Amino acid sequence: MDFRPVVVLLVATLITACASTPSQVNHDFPELKEIKPAPVEMQSQEVVETLSAIKKPEEVERKEVREKIIIEKRYVNKSITDFNLNYRQKHFKFWVNFFSKRDSDRFKRFLKNGRTYEEIVERIFKEEGLPTELFYVGLIESGFQSRARSHAGAVGYWQFIKGTAKRYGLRVDRQVDERKSIYKSTRAAARYFKDLYNIFGSWELALCAYNAGEYRVIRAIRKGNTRDFRALVKKKLLPKETINYVPKMAAAKYLASKKEFKVKKPAIAAQYENAKELVLNRSFSLKSFAKQSGISKRTLKKFNPDIRWDWVKIGRRSFTAYVPENLHEKALAYSKTRMSKRSFERVTKKFGQGYRVRRGDNLTSIARKFGLSVWNLRKINKLRGSKIYPGQKLVVSSAEKKIYVVRRGDNLYRIAKRFGTSIREILSLNNLKKKTIYPSQKLWVPSTRI
Repeated sequence: MDFRPVVVLLVATLITACASTPSQVNHDFPELKEIKPAPVEMQSQEVVETLSAIKKPEEVERKEVREKIIIEKRYVNKSITDFNLNYRQKHFKFWVNFFSKRDSDRFKRFLKNGRTYEEIVERIFKEEGLPTELFYVGLIESGFQSRARSHAGAVGYWQFIKGTAKRYGLRVDRQVDERKSIYKSTRAAARYFKDLYNIFGSWELALCAYNAGEYRVIRAIRKGNTRDFRALVKKKLLPKETINYVPKMAAAKYLASKKEFKVKKPAIAAQYENAKELVLNRSFSLKSFAKQSGISKRTLKKFNPDIRWDWVKIGRRSFTAYVPENLHEKALAYSKTRMSKRSFERVTKKFGQGYRVRRGDNLTSIARKFGLSVWNLRKINKLRGSKIYPGQKLVVSSAEKKIYVVRRGDNLYRIAKRFGTSIREILSLNNLKKKTIYPSQKLWVPSTRI
């Protein structure tokens, strides 16, 4: 007896009844085309052809129509600003109870910190076209503490790891860690949230990905063959912490609206909200910045916790600092000096005298006046272009420098020692990339030290 038609019918029924509608899902979410259901294994070509010819039972067709309507209502008709989260009530109630009773003191402290930055965060999210409720992600991630650090190395208000921070334009190195700036890190977080929503099409999955990583959620979707957050939770395909992440954030939002958790906005909040940007294009010392601008170092650190040490090196990319609104004019005057007094004195001591640019000057005329090349003048002063302006301070080589003719048996070490300088300085003054010199070669050397 041939059992093949019976087996084929059973396989067809199981597939149509149990599988989700991946073709519809992929059509609705073109951003995630790579997420496809696992193929049915061990099917012969004959079985596949037979399955396509079998008419689906009426009740199965009705079920698929219902599933399609649910998917369309839940995802397709949602805009990025819709933030009606779908989660299990038992998880939500657990976190409400936890925050309001067991952990109420810390939760109130977090709310107080959050009130300081709430308007800044919500303003940035509005500018980026995001729901302002995402503010509560920062609340449960760090309690809005700039120094917050996780065991995995995530840092700052939005708990970015170094790789993700750099991917979204934040500077993270020995001198600066912009994950600690509420302004810069919130802007980066907004871009990250938008990318996650565009990938997954729902805020539940976007938040899960923020907690566990995009690829962890993608693997869960592939394994469960569904994009429904509640279904993934039911199948236990997400980590426990991630399953609790959405209701945890919802519980924080819910309690923050309650009368017993209302927190007065700190006075300092208005200063943060009205702080002004200051773009700096030259390396600077925080101490010198404070001294010359008349802004206390403590204030500068308070508004710029991303500055880790005193010295901030600036290369091709400028650095944006923030200062209180009433002190912006002083800070702006400092930034226009192009070079701090400390660095100016340090470099003039090393390379020679200083020169204040006059009206009608240009780099060519100044370089010619002091016997320099334009390239060397730009390098000493770390100028990226050729623009200069009256009153600007430039460092030029000493007027008492002289030319030394290399003799047989000389080397850079011996010449540097003779003139009380360094090999690096001789290389810089003469635009040399290598330490090789030869007899009768002419070199610029300082004849006196200032």
